[in-house]
Amino acid sequence: MPVHTLFAHPSSFRRLLVIPAPAVVVGVSVMLRHGVSPAVIGLQVTAAILAGWGGARVARLPRDKVLAWAPALAAGGLLCGSLTLVSPGLDDVHRWWVLGPLRLHASALLAPLVLLGTAVLFEAGRPLAAAGVVLLMQALHLLQPDAAQATAFGAASLVLLTLSPGGPLLRWGLGSVVLLSTALAWGRPDPLSPVPHVEGIVRLAAEAGMLWGVAALASLAVIPLGLALVGVSAWSRASPLERRVTASLALYLGLQALTPAFGLFPVPVLGFGVSPLIGTWLSLGVVGVLRR
Repeated sequence: MPVHTLFAHPSSFRRLLVIPAPAVVVGVSVMLRHGVSPAVIGLQVTAAILAGWGGARVARLPRDKVLAWAPALAAGGLLCGSLTLVSPGLDDVHRWWVLGPLRLHASALLAPLVLLGTAVLFEAGRPLAAAGVVLLMQALHLLQPDAAQATAFGAASLVLLTLSPGGPLLRWGLGSVVLLSTALAWGRPDPLSPVPHVEGIVRLAAEAGMLWGVAALASLAVIPLGLALVGVSAWSRASPLERRVTASLALYLGLQALTPAFGLFPVPVLGFGVSPLIGTWLSLGVVGVLRR
């Protein structure tokens, strides 16, 4: 099948839901080669299976109902995300919900829903409400602090801002604040020590051999590139909302995978982490809803 038709029809969207799988397989294989705990590997595999199933379920939800609830989901996401600030942190870093022995990275879970809600608010002619959602989310990233998510979410929100209706004052004002908040987040100290199979998974893959290193990078790259291909293949017949959300989520996932090259941040999907797995498949499911 030609590449340009692979995701051209809504019924073919299910093919996109498998594109995170190579990164999971490569990551788990690298963990096995380096003696990572079977409990950690088992949790990663289980989370990947459930996340893939959940993404497929989300993609089948009624489009109208999802769009009607999207602003409320964004508001709920902000509220739930703010709970990280009062949860037990690590060395004054507050990015997680603590559920017993499990830590869930709040922004990695919630950002796709917040971006969808922001896009719907822009679409509904409520740019100030949309701007408020973006600013509150960036404020949360700054307070946690989380430079990686501030960068990925901030850039994705700028895509929505650029492609959505709005005056130049809003574009320049909100854009400037988003860029400033991202820069400030990078300036916040992050004293946490890296975990090899989380932040250092690409290095572990490279240590296993050149082919493993190439496979690790390629499996990461194919996730945002596959989503971008969906947008390109359906651009001419997609609704403006679908175009905006697809473009913003593709950039979000791409920068989420790229930022670990510039700091000690978790590598999504490839490295251990339940929340990025769920967030990635949730992003794909959201695009599936909009294509219906």
